[in-house]
Amino acid sequence: MKNELQTSILKKGNGYLYLVIKGTIITLGFAALMLLVLTTLLRREFIAAYSEWPYIHKNSFRFILCTLVTIIIIIWGRKLLKNVDPRRGFLVFTGAFLIAGLFLVINMPTKLNEADQLFTLKAANQMNHGNFISLQLDKFHPSVLPFEKNLGGYLAIYPFQLGYVTYLRLLECFSTNIRFFYLLNVLIFLLINYLLYRIVKLVTKNNWLVMNWTLLLSFAFLPELFFVLFIYGNIPGLCACLAAVYFGLKLIMDDSHGRFTWLWCVLLFVLAYQLKSNYQIAVLALGIVFVLHAIKYRRYKLIAMPLITFALMLGSNKLVTAAYEAESGLHLSKGLPMITYVAMGLEPQNNQGRGAGWYDGYTINLYVANHFDSKKTIQAAKAKIKDELKSYSNNTREAGQFFKDKFVSTWADPTFESVWIAPYFARPRTAILNNIYYGNRFSLKHPRIVKWYQKSMKPISAWCNIVVVTILVLAAGLILYKKTKLNPYATFAILYLMGGMAFHLMWETKSQYVFQYIVCLIPVAAMLLGEFDDLDSEGSSKKEK
Repeated sequence: MKNELQTSILKKGNGYLYLVIKGTIITLGFAALMLLVLTTLLRREFIAAYSEWPYIHKNSFRFILCTLVTIIIIIWGRKLLKNVDPRRGFLVFTGAFLIAGLFLVINMPTKLNEADQLFTLKAANQMNHGNFISLQLDKFHPSVLPFEKNLGGYLAIYPFQLGYVTYLRLLECFSTNIRFFYLLNVLIFLLINYLLYRIVKLVTKNNWLVMNWTLLLSFAFLPELFFVLFIYGNIPGLCACLAAVYFGLKLIMDDSHGRFTWLWCVLLFVLAYQLKSNYQIAVLALGIVFVLHAIKYRRYKLIAMPLITFALMLGSNKLVTAAYEAESGLHLSKGLPMITYVAMGLEPQNNQGRGAGWYDGYTINLYVANHFDSKKTIQAAKAKIKDELKSYSNNTREAGQFFKDKFVSTWADPTFESVWIAPYFARPRTAILNNIYYGNRFSLKHPRIVKWYQKSMKPISAWCNIVVVTILVLAAGLILYKKTKLNPYATFAILYLMGGMAFHLMWETKSQYVFQYIVCLIPVAAMLLGEFDDLDSEGSSKKEK
């Protein structure tokens, strides 16, 4: 009797702790989503020309009204997809995406912009041919584009790219043709949408309505199509991340999960991290979901999952570094200190036209100025951060304006730079693609940029804007409706979003860095439509009785 009483007290204590943590997540998550709703509904951004200038416009009343009407129509007409077999729906959407993706693959130019996606490809190709100059810091020569010619020291300065470069080296065993990488992105995005579909199937126990709306919103999210031309770690990293989340959810929601489900979750997260280190935010978000589940159901072994994952992430860095040191015979430097990105992320909008906290070359310039001395670079970055924070604390109005501008410029671009990021050294083969991508490429004059936007990009941008606002509003609605009963995936997605918002508020930012957070919210938005359907079913059952 005494033991039962103690167990009961423990359960109550666990229940209170669970509700407090979950309630805090729900409150903060709803506030974060509403902030994004207001930002994206009232404003829209487009990125112009080579210099990556963010232009922010206020949305018209007509657009706002159209968006709200669209959301109402979706909620009202949600049942149209209730009896459609999701497997057939997936095949139809897949076919349409393949046609559109192949159209881009065949007709877009292949000379990549002189930026990280080109440098990582070049470094992979060089190392596959026995050239390890990118690992040699003493081969670096400062210039306007320091890595354009020989990539000397590129990976010595940015060793966090080694995991992604290893991935590229493996792919280059099959082909070095840029169109091959474009085509691979098409397939990866199809796999991403399939993973979202599988996650919803698991969480909602095969709810056709929610599965179909997840598919529709996924394929309607046009940045996925435009990012086919972006050969970088974000895309395969997102695929690995969602696969890890799927296995993590199976671990806590499906009693029939496989014996090594936990291992797949951990290893896929490590892969995602090596492809793009920002995916450790997802590990932290799912780790909190594991902790919540452990508290509620007293499955305390789950708490070890995020700890094991982070440990293996650190171990994987050492393994990759050791492998390249053994292959090249060189000693790798620790690279650019990460704290420099915080210092850059606190800089106000500069005279280059970049947004507040956007990349402006500060990090590498500081590293070069300190002769690649990590300790001196860290000290200089800390001093700059201290000065910036002191300046903002002495001028709260300036601080408020800075963080507002940085937040809006990060989240108000509904295309997430997916059009801007495309190769711009040559024109595509068709007029329609030329209008979409290249109307502003050959003139930096403001009037022509705006004219191009009004003529070619505005309809696409408006479509993307409506889809993003719809996803955010429906996701916020699910949180408001379910509250502390929010399912594990939705809890993960909200935590992941909040983590990304907090991270880029302090770190260096760009709108292209945050598209994955919206992708992960798509199933959450679709789940609200399923809840409405359940309410209708309950109402019909009561009437029949």
